[in-house]
Amino acid sequence: RNFSPFFWTMQGLLKSVYRWTDTFDCAMSSSSDVGANQCFIEYDAMIEQYKRQGIHVATYNDASSENVTRESLVLVVLSVVIQLVLFVRCFFAYYKINWEEIIRE
Repeated sequence: RNFSPFFWTMQGLLKSVYRWTDTFDCAMSSSSDVGANQCFIEYDAMIEQYKRQGIHVATYNDASSENVTRESLVLVVLSVVIQLVLFVRCFFAYYKINWEEIIRE
């Protein structure tokens, strides 16, 4: 999961879209800080599911739930590593270099 660009992209997108101050309509208000029949989004079932999966989004008093710097850096590093692997593979394929000969030496 830590090497998956899809995980880091999804986490970054969710963090940039949802804030803990966002609200939604609910049957009973869970806090007097918002209007009648309104609940903070951090109490939504989907947000709770994200938290169980390790994606901390829209969490009250959690600075990392709104900061996407870590996700951006991981995506850049993963992209660079993937490009380097592709380059090395194409280099060895183009010059028909045999991996087994290199390992034996």
